[in-house]
Amino acid sequence: MVIRGKYCVINGLIKPAERFKTEFIKNGCSIYEVLRVLNGKPVFIEAHLVRLQGSAHLTAAELPTFTTIQKGINQLIAANQIENGNIELVANAADDWSVRFIPHYWPLPEEYENGVNTMLYKAMRENPNAKIKFTDLRAAVGTFIKQNNIFEAIYVSKNGCITEGSKSNIFFIIHNTFYTAPDEQVLPGITRKVVLHILKKHKYPVKYRNVHIDELADFDAAFITGTSPGVLPIAKINDYTYDVRQKALRNIMALFETRLFST
Repeated sequence: MVIRGKYCVINGLIKPAERFKTEFIKNGCSIYEVLRVLNGKPVFIEAHLVRLQGSAHLTAAELPTFTTIQKGINQLIAANQIENGNIELVANAADDWSVRFIPHYWPLPEEYENGVNTMLYKAMRENPNAKIKFTDLRAAVGTFIKQNNIFEAIYVSKNGCITEGSKSNIFFIIHNTFYTAPDEQVLPGITRKVVLHILKKHKYPVKYRNVHIDELADFDAAFITGTSPGVLPIAKINDYTYDVRQKALRNIMALFETRLFST
């Protein structure tokens, strides 16, 4: 298990990083959150904790209090003296939880400028509204991404409908109208939530419906959202190409960046 930094926090106590064991993550059971840390502060922490609570409700898991988790996160940041990075919080029970810095990849400026390549992948997460560790699926998708030299894999259901990315949510744009899958079919991404708030505030139309793979050629632009990528343009899905300079897309990217660095 790769950890960034010298320390982790296990059940509220600071421990050497090597004390974190793979056994702490239970495939198909552990609920988790990945938070971005900027300038020594966890970003959108309240929204992450609310989503964690939602995952616990859906899986009948018990959690430590929000105050306890926040204290553990602050301890982790202070102990490692890491200003920028990603933290993973894993919870199995009120007395079985941990937080640690994990290796991360934040897109390069040229990827925000030129967009990234993606491919379709036939899969759907079980219980999509809950953020649960499915290590077998993640490993298979990770191999697929690496073998095809792409940034992200886009999940497609058995009936050909696009739901979400393996570690992101996805939006499509046509005539300045934004399309994204219905809430009940995807993980309620924190960045997705912020983007939806921005779209509402700036009066962009949003349609919550599945995009079928037969419609991919109809859209002007597409982008993914997530803790690490933020708002990232898609240049290609399989052989379909998209306008990474589309005006509404670029506007949302700028508005999200402003929101991110104002937290």
